[in-house]
Amino acid sequence: MSSPLISLCIPAYNRARFLGSTLESLIGQTFTDFEIIVVDDCSPDDTAEVVASFDDSRIRYYRNEINLGVPFNYNYVLSLARGEFVCLFGDHDLADPCFLEKSLEIMRGNSEVVFTIPGLVVIDEQDRPVERYEKSYPKIISGEKMLKTLLVSATCPFPITTVIRREFIEKLSLPFDPQYWWYCDINLWMKLSSMGKVGYVKEPILMMRKREKNHFLKGKDWETLFCVDAIHMDNWGLLHPNKSFSSYWNRLCYEYEKFFLILKTKMNKIYLKGGVWGKEDRLNEIRYLSVPARYMVSMLDFIPGWVSLRISKLYVKWWRWCHT
Repeated sequence: MSSPLISLCIPAYNRARFLGSTLESLIGQTFTDFEIIVVDDCSPDDTAEVVASFDDSRIRYYRNEINLGVPFNYNYVLSLARGEFVCLFGDHDLADPCFLEKSLEIMRGNSEVVFTIPGLVVIDEQDRPVERYEKSYPKIISGEKMLKTLLVSATCPFPITTVIRREFIEKLSLPFDPQYWWYCDINLWMKLSSMGKVGYVKEPILMMRKREKNHFLKGKDWETLFCVDAIHMDNWGLLHPNKSFSSYWNRLCYEYEKFFLILKTKMNKIYLKGGVWGKEDRLNEIRYLSVPARYMVSMLDFIPGWVSLRISKLYVKWWRWCHT
């Protein structure tokens, strides 16, 4: 059996109600030389039945004997790939019919491109668009520039679904490192960016579904921040192996990003949700932020009540405007 050009790898868990639509969107691609590998991580729902309902020889289904968890299941599904290119695809996301065609057009036309990022639209559980993400990236980005973008950003600017040249994945002993938990993909993008160029499809060819309201990560904001921060620190040497003016400047830019992220998080909790920035938040703030940033964020605590109320109303209006 000849190998397909690209392997679409789906690590699946407990999303049978969305998986059928995901598979339909992949089967309906304009580019057809692919395989779909579904690895079911012991889902308690009818994931197996959903996959079995598709009569397509390009689909391969596996079910783990025990629940491996996110990073291990990611690595396992990638290990089963036979294609020259691989793409880890979310088990509840949707692909535009031209997703593969446009992504592979960049990859096949530029041998130095290690992976390609898609433009995307965030959708809700009813497939309704919620947000649209379009970056001002060029079609081909230098790996050094992308690595810098990742290192100075407090959050990852693109999704886990990218098209990757498999030969570069195989250079890594563990593509998705379990120590980085749900955010092991950020570590991978940094490693891959250090190996070559990055492609970008500006059109929104990926529909990425929002996480469920009861998702495992709900309420784990600080755990997320500390994990992502550790990834930054562990990979800083990829861009700055030695101390220099550039390394200090980029570190300052990163600390600036962290400051505004916590400021926004604090304002959301106080003004949007009517909550309190409690003792645990303050302790985590001390652990996460530099001393100057902590003092700047703490200024919110000293704003008079009537001023705070006015800021709250303006902030709510601004937030709604940004999300409509």
